[in-house]
Amino acid sequence: MMRNSCYDLDRGPLFPGSPILVTTQPSGGDLAKLGAPPKPTADRKRSRDGRTAAGVPSAVVALDDGAVSPPPSRAAAMLSFAVDPEKVAAGLAEEQNLWRLMGLDVPTLRERARAGAIASKPLLDDVKTLCLFIGYQRSGHSLVGSLLDAHPQMAIAHELDALFYLKHGFHPREILYLMLEVSRMHGQIGRRWGEYTYHVPGQWQGRHTQLEVIGDKKGGMTTMRIARNPALLKQVMTRFGKRKRFIHVLRNPYDNIAAMVQHGQSLKAAIAEYFKLLGTNRAIIKRVGADAVATLHHEDLVADPRGELSRLCEFLGVTAAPDYLEACASIVFAAPRQPRHKILWHPEILRMLERRIAAKPMIERYRFAD
Repeated sequence: MMRNSCYDLDRGPLFPGSPILVTTQPSGGDLAKLGAPPKPTADRKRSRDGRTAAGVPSAVVALDDGAVSPPPSRAAAMLSFAVDPEKVAAGLAEEQNLWRLMGLDVPTLRERARAGAIASKPLLDDVKTLCLFIGYQRSGHSLVGSLLDAHPQMAIAHELDALFYLKHGFHPREILYLMLEVSRMHGQIGRRWGEYTYHVPGQWQGRHTQLEVIGDKKGGMTTMRIARNPALLKQVMTRFGKRKRFIHVLRNPYDNIAAMVQHGQSLKAAIAEYFKLLGTNRAIIKRVGADAVATLHHEDLVADPRGELSRLCEFLGVTAAPDYLEACASIVFAAPRQPRHKILWHPEILRMLERRIAAKPMIERYRFAD
C-alpha cells in the first residue's frame, strides 16, 4: 500500500503517515474533513520566504481602486483539507479540476482567495506582468505553461480558468492569489496532467525568487469565454493593473481537430469549434495589439525548445539562464505527436479543410502531410 505524505502548501512535506494537507499556513488540532474548515488556532500567517505577516484584519479591507471587500472569516484564513493523494493523482490523470478534487465549492474558494489576497498583497502588487494563454484545445499549452512555471521569476497556474472567477465577481487580486496557489500546488504534485508529467528537474515549478510574472494556462477555454462574453477581455485589460501579455499557442490544425475528436467531440463539432476559436483569437490580437501577443507554434517549440523559450522569456521581461533552458529542453518531446493519423477522414472533408486553412494567414503554413 502506498504511504501518504502530509504537505503544507508553503513549506512542502511535514511528516509521513498522514493524508496530504493542503493549507495556506500551518494548522493546529485535528485536520478538517474534506472541504470543511477547521477551527481557528492562530492569528499569524507564514509567507513562502519564511517571514511572518500579521493575521487577517477584522475590519473591512479596501483592495484597490476603491473596491471594498468584507473581512474574511478567520476559519477561511486557516483553511486546510485532508486530501487522498491517490484520489488526486487519479483525478489529474483524468484531467479533473484540482479544486473539485479538494472538495472546494466557489463560495469557500472565494473566502480562501480573499484571505490569501490580503496576506499576499505586497507580493502580488509588485508583480509586473500578467500572462494569459489563448488558443485551442489540445495545442500543447500544458507543456508551455509548465516550462514557464519552472522559471524562478514566474508563477504560471495550470488550468485555473481565471476568467471563470472574473465572471463570478472575484476581485483581480483574489484571482492573482489563486494563480499563485495553483502554481504552488501543481509544483508539489509534479505538474501531472492526463497521461503526461511536465516536471522540469532542478528548477522552480511552484516556487519563485523575485516574482515578476504571474499567469494562467487555460488557452482554449480563455478564448472560448471571451467569445461568449467579450466584456471579460475589457475587464482583463482595465482592472488588473499589470502589463498584459498573451501567449497564443498554435499547432497543426489537423492535429488539434483530431485530438478533440479523440476526446469525445464529433468531427463536425471539432472543426466548427476550431475555426470559431481561430476567429476569436484573431479578434483578441487585434484588440490588445500585436505587441502584447507572442504566437508560438508547437512544432517550432519541439524543434528548437531553447530558442523558442528564450524568445518567450524575453517577451515576458525575464532572462532565461542556460541551466533553465537546458532543463526545460530535456523534457520536450523529440517530435510532435500527430493524432491526425489516428482518426478517419473523409476525402471531401480533407479538401474542405485544406481550402479553409490556406485562406487563414495564421495557419496557412500547415498541411495534412507535414
